[in-house]
Amino acid sequence: FLYLYSLIDHFSRKVVAWCIGPAFTSDQWQALWDLGLLNEGILDKPRAEWPVSLSDRGAQMRSHSTRRYFTRLGIRQLHSRPRTPNDNPRIEAHFGTIKTHPVYPGFFVDQAAAEAYFTSFYAWYNTVHLLTTLDLLTPEQLHTGQRPVLLAARTAQATQAQQARRTAC
Repeated sequence: FLYLYSLIDHFSRKVVAWCIGPAFTSDQWQALWDLGLLNEGILDKPRAEWPVSLSDRGAQMRSHSTRRYFTRLGIRQLHSRPRTPNDNPRIEAHFGTIKTHPVYPGFFVDQAAAEAYFTSFYAWYNTVHLLTTLDLLTPEQLHTGQRPVLLAARTAQATQAQQARRTAC
């Protein structure tokens, strides 16, 4: 078995870090957070702007070493309620998207094949995949603050189209 770890920005749904591993361990979880913090340039920001961790209640997320890791970084750690997957619907929806993607193979022959697939998948997911919950924007567009400009342009285009239809009548 291989395990997919995904670290998702709760607001934008952008996958900021991910990895594949042969075991689901707290060390792997912490390494994923290190990668996410580096990828997002969080280390240079004031601690007040650092993220909060929201995860399920798996042993890896509740372990003493994980708790020490987040305490050392000053990151608040939140957990969903026991046996309540809908406490974190965004990650559940994310894994649903993975499993129902038309080219998802269902299994991988080895870790290299899984990493190759998810490298391509996450490039698509973050930059091409339009989410209805994000006003048909991509996670990257929302994450980088493009939402107001894109929605204003969309509204202006709709207004122009309505005016063109009215003058044509």
